[in-house]
Amino acid sequence: MEDARGAAIQAAVDLFGSGSAQVNATTNGFAAVGLDGTRQPPVNTCATFPVPSALSTVAVLILVVMLLALIVRARIAARA
Repeated sequence: MEDARGAAIQAAVDLFGSGSAQVNATTNGFAAVGLDGTRQPPVNTCATFPVPSALSTVAVLILVVMLLALIVRARIAARA
């Protein structure tokens, strides 16, 4: 969004000149919605996700449970 802000202000400068009412209105409009030219990158929350080894453990457990379910189902079908 900061890039859009910069482009809009630059377009106003190119069209109407620096310090014009249009440039001031564009700048003030973006400032009114919290875009003041200071880029604030998002907080990195990647550390809260499981590490790949933990994902692998979960995947193995799911596969084991699925395999056991298939074995039980096959034995029940064999008895019928």
